[in-house]
Amino acid sequence: MFFVSPPQLQMKQDILDYLDEHGVRYELESDIDRVIGEVDVVVPDPNSVPSECGTRLAEETMARKRRLGRYAIDSAVVQRMKPDALILHPLPRTVELDKSVDADPRAMYFRQAMNGLYVRMALLTMLLEKEPAGSAWW
Repeated sequence: MFFVSPPQLQMKQDILDYLDEHGVRYELESDIDRVIGEVDVVVPDPNSVPSECGTRLAEETMARKRRLGRYAIDSAVVQRMKPDALILHPLPRTVELDKSVDADPRAMYFRQAMNGLYVRMALLTMLLEKEPAGSAWW
């Protein structure tokens, strides 16, 4: 597992400690080009890119987006990926996932969103269904 981000946005230490305790192999990387050809799944983090909010100066926000732009998944990055690698994303996206990637057959995020809808529907149905007294559905 690779965590790719600028050093100031790397995975928090408590999560890395948990992975260490459970024997999960990972590497921290700051250059997406070093790992993009090796990975099976790419999941850009929408939380690593600032949103436009009233408390930030627009100029500061745009400068940060430019700095983080090198971590964005676009058609150039996708061309360097393995042919069977998948691209996931929780949606909605901002600048971390370019719309040019949508047509690539490895882009699974729309299917991911649809499946998430069905899972939430099933969970709500299970929670709200009236069952006869004494019977448990779990």
